[in-house]
Amino acid sequence: MNSEIRKADRIFPKDFADYSVQLNANGENFSGYLGNISETGLCAIMPANFQSEVNEINEGSILHWPTGDNMEIAGRIAWKTNYEFQKKPHIMIGMEFSDKIIFPEYLLALSLSVED
Repeated sequence: MNSEIRKADRIFPKDFADYSVQLNANGENFSGYLGNISETGLCAIMPANFQSEVNEINEGSILHWPTGDNMEIAGRIAWKTNYEFQKKPHIMIGMEFSDKIIFPEYLLALSLSVED
């Protein structure tokens, strides 16, 4: 059993409406919602037909609608589960980035607005 505790700064803002997650899985593009993010990975809510499996590598981006900025991401799907969102079936995934990312200032600012 692995007793290592993984620590990373995480951002859990109340509202990620200004962000979308775009992932390419098996040659098809999927658009989802950002759930949370850290420098080492993210949680996203993807459409029910998202075709990537656990341990598969995916590339994509996080799009910030107000600025039009794309933050490129790549990594493996660490976990995947069925999830109901807005009363419709979706897939929730955890993605572990291949390399740590550096948050843009607007994403860092969200971390300051998080209530404990």
